[in-house]
Order: sequence, then structure tokens, then C-alpha cells
Amino acid sequence: MREQFNKVLVALKPWQGGLPLSIYHARFLAENLSAELRLMSCVYDPEISLGLLKGEAEALAAQVGLVESERAVLADLAASMKDWGVEAECKVCWGHPAEDIILAEIERWGADLLVMGTHQAGSRPHTRLAQVDWQLMRSCPCPMLLARDPQFEGYRTVLAAVDPLHRHAEPEGLDRSILGIASTLATASASNLLVGHVYPDPESFALASSVEVLPGVFYGTENIEAVHRQALLELVAEFGVRESHAVLLPGDPVEQLVDYITEHSVDLVVLGALKRGALESWVLGSTAERIVAAVQCDVLLVKHGA
Repeated sequence: MREQFNKVLVALKPWQGGLPLSIYHARFLAENLSAELRLMSCVYDPEISLGLLKGEAEALAAQVGLVESERAVLADLAASMKDWGVEAECKVCWGHPAEDIILAEIERWGADLLVMGTHQAGSRPHTRLAQVDWQLMRSCPCPMLLARDPQFEGYRTVLAAVDPLHRHAEPEGLDRSILGIASTLATASASNLLVGHVYPDPESFALASSVEVLPGVFYGTENIEAVHRQALLELVAEFGVRESHAVLLPGDPVEQLVDYITEHSVDLVVLGALKRGALESWVLGSTAERIVAAVQCDVLLVKHGA
């Protein structure tokens, strides 16, 4: 049931100086998943673009110079990775906005994982998200890894956040996609895999005699925990996860998961994103967006049926 990543696209941000932290993640993925690796960067200058529209030779020369300069940067990064025993292709694209260029490259190359480093100069800690990050989180058709750890050497603890009773309208199969990807990365890094689920606090239903846990299915408030625990244990059993690694928490999903991630030093949390319709972009939902914004660890967003 584990997922296989064959093509990993690492989108770099040329406006961020220094060695991109996502390079360390890319090295890990290529080494441990035997995946093809492509480093890409988007460059663009509005003045040069205007000159190109006017057919100015100087603008064309400036564009070529800018692209070649960025290509040299990527080539140096690829060379350093080769010293680590990892081969990486390089691709420099011209265009704006960056998220559209990245999405086009994902489709053209057939990438099945996108890696983005979220560090920005001057930000503390390494968790600030740029507009391009948010746009890609909502529109990327493949799983997307937000790399945040500047000292990354692998994952020690991976937490897969699931909702086995689909009370937040997740499509059937999304939890299994989340667990499949989490299992793949946990196995690759020999890390501890935890599976977390937050259910409604029974105390919040103090005045109710029963609660609808599935469409048309009601249970007494005294049975809420037992119903959710059984659903969680049945799910983790499919992936060979020990019952002791199934984490069941009552209360608000964001508060409980963020606190658990912090208290247990989780290195990677795997979350699900939804798609509302065939013509609509992926959306995270308020719970996932708030978790992404609150945690400092790496985050991997999974799209079911992408």
C-alpha cells in the first residue's frame, strides 16, 4: 500500500540567497527512494519582458544572460549533489507568475512530488510562507512537500493525520493515500510512524443524546470515543501500524494536532487536501491551512486521486 515517488521536482527560489534548504531534502529523497530528481528555477524581469514584446535586441540579450546566470547556479548545485552521489537534472524557465510556470513543469515532466523550501531571508523560524507557496498548496496536482528544517538529515518521527469517519467530508481513499505516502517516507528514513486522529470532545455534546458520526448513523454520546477509536485502529491495521502508534485525541483538530506535533517533536506531518469539483483547484480546508501556518516542522500535502 506504500506509494512510490519516481520523479521529484524541486522548485527553487532564485530570490533567496544561500544554499536552498530543499536541496538536503532532495538529496534524501533521491538517495532513499531511487527517484529521478530535477532542480528547476523560474526567472523573470518585467522590464526585460516589455523589451522582448517590443522586439529589442538588448532585451533578448538580457533575458539570455539572466537565464544562463541562473542555469549556472543550478549547475553548481547539481555538481555539489553529484559529489554526494546524487544525479540531478536542471531546468530554468522564464515566466511569471512562478506558480504557473511550476505547475506547467509538473505536468510536462510528469512529476509525482513537488518539493518547496519555505525559508526566506530574515524570517525566524524557517517557516514563513511566500505567496507562491500558498498558491501551489492550493493548486498543485501532485503531493507537495514544504521543506522547513535547515538542518535536515532525515525524519525521526512522521505523523499522518487522518479522519477515518470522514466527518470533514474527505473522500473515501484519502486517508489511505495519506498513510501510503507517510509509510513510504517513514520506511525510507527508518523513522517512527504515528497515525493521529482528532474526534469531537464528548463534553461538547453534553446536551445531546446522540451524535451523527456518519450520514444517517447515530451513536450515543457515551460511545463517541469508542466509535472513533475502532475506526482508527481498523485503518492503521491495514498498514501494519502498531496500535500503540495510533493517536486518538479529543477536541479541536488544529489545537490538538499542533500541540501534539510540538510536544512530541514530530519532524514531518502528512495532511490531506481536498478537491471540490472537476473544474476547481485543490483546497486545503480551514483545518489544514491553520495547521500548515502553525507548525514549524516539514509538511507534506496529499491530494487524493491526483
